[in-house]
Amino acid sequence: MNTCNSGSESSKSMFIFADQFFLEGKVVGSGFLEIKHGKFGIFSENWPDKAAEIIDYAGYWIAPGLVDTLTHGF
Repeated sequence: MNTCNSGSESSKSMFIFADQFFLEGKVVGSGFLEIKHGKFGIFSENWPDKAAEIIDYAGYWIAPGLVDTLTHGF
């Protein structure tokens, strides 16, 4: 299965909506966090434009995750 996108990716904006976000150096309340090229972008309390895709995590808090890349002899 080929999951590579050859430039046909939609230009539609994508945002996560949640009750609380743990951002660098601060915790903010309800709002929208942009996802741009697989990375977090800007945070806004305002509803994005009508063309944006919203991933609804109402009732949840969003915090950065940690990934352990150690393989120990693998």
